[in-house]
Amino acid sequence: MVAVTVQTREMELTIQRLQGELRHARLENESIKCSLNRTIEGLRVELMRGRHMLSHLRRKLVMGDLVNLDIRYYPGGGVDWGPVTSARATSLQLVQ
Repeated sequence: MVAVTVQTREMELTIQRLQGELRHARLENESIKCSLNRTIEGLRVELMRGRHMLSHLRRKLVMGDLVNLDIRYYPGGGVDWGPVTSARATSLQLVQ
C-alpha cells in the first residue's frame, strides 16, 4: 500500500505541474498543447485506477485478507501483489 500511495501522490503532483505548464507556458504550437492534454488525461486515468486499487486493498486489509504482502504499482499496468519472499522482499514496498 505504501508504494501505491506514493505513486498516486506523485501522479497528482505531475498532473498539477503539467496543468501549470499548459496554463502559463507560452505554447503557441497546438500539437504541444494537444500532447500535454493527452498526457494529463492519461495520467488521470492511471490515477483513478491506482485509487480504485488502493481502496480495494484497504478494504481487504480491514477484513484481514492481506497480511505480509508486497505491492507493486505499474504505471499503465495496474497493481501486482503477492506473498513476500526473501527474493522479492528486497526490492518491494511492504504493506505496513
